Amino acid sequence: MYNKMPADSTHINYGVVDAKALNIEKDIIANHEDGYKSTFRFANNSANKTYNIPSISGTSANVLTSEADLDASKLKIENLNEETAIANLDELPFCDVDDSDNKKKITFQNFVSAVESNIHGSASQAQIRIADASGDYQNKSVSDDLSIDKDGKARIETSGMTALTAAQMATTDVVVMGDASDSGKSKKATVANLASVVLNQRDATKEGGLQVSDGAGAYAEKEMSGDATFSKLGVLSLADKPTASKSAESNKFLQCNLARDIDNINELGCKNLTASDDVNCVNNAVSGELRFGSNKWKIAYNQSGDNLQFMEYNGTSWVVKFQIQGSGQS
Repeated sequence: MYNKMPADSTHINYGVVDAKALNIEKDIIANHEDGYKSTFRFANNSANKTYNIPSISGTSANVLTSEADLDASKLKIENLNEETAIANLDELPFCDVDDSDNKKKITFQNFVSAVESNIHGSASQAQIRIADASGDYQNKSVSDDLSIDKDGKARIETSGMTALTAAQMATTDVVVMGDASDSGKSKKATVANLASVVLNQRDATKEGGLQVSDGAGAYAEKEMSGDATFSKLGVLSLADKPTASKSAESNKFLQCNLARDIDNINELGCKNLTASDDVNCVNNAVSGELRFGSNKWKIAYNQSGDNLQFMEYNGTSWVVKFQIQGSGQS
């Protein structure tokens, strides 16, 4: 038999109630013998709602409320949605030990700033972190032979370096350069290899070629030709030259063009002089002369008197010993 009770009736001391389904309009009330009670209240629903209470493996479990402390061991990371793009305004929870362990939140941007501040400390522009002897990192400025700016650009400083002269530079000394064929990577080369490369930049195409300046600061390869040639061994060859020391081949010691005169030769020393035509000794300022015996004797032409004189040097002056005039001799 089923008896419907009034809505405001109270049932107590029923002990245990076994039911397959229990319909509660609003509240579930737990009464204490001292008159205290706890109420489990359901909000007014606009549609059917289901509240699932998870099963437990132990004999008891606690239900969290808005005032309950959350045990981190109960937080299942795998149940959270994964995010790969973190924005600066995304928020992270944390416990503030300086405020009685109150739970707070912080933006990702402020979190990163706090971490960098704790790691880097107070750093100046373009400084780097270097561990000291105790293993603690300190902010240091790059100096001496290398500098770095705020954009991360590094350069080699030469102002404080010791300058080497050519005499001090050894072939095993090293020069730093950028390798254009390897993405500009810094590499080293010995002075010997560098010198070899520089010398090989002549682009010589012919044996014995020479680099000749054009007068405008540019060099071009030229092959020596004409009366002289130059071999790859450094040998200079003349077109016409004596074949042995102190001797000369016929017509090769001095070859003159018939259309040209050899003028202004101040002194010509030779053992024998043979002329097939006239030998002229003419000087407009001083009479032409032929001297013999280390300036002991000379034949001179007296231009003013039109005379040919044979003269001897007495140690102080020249004395006429014999003279041929145009009309006779004296």
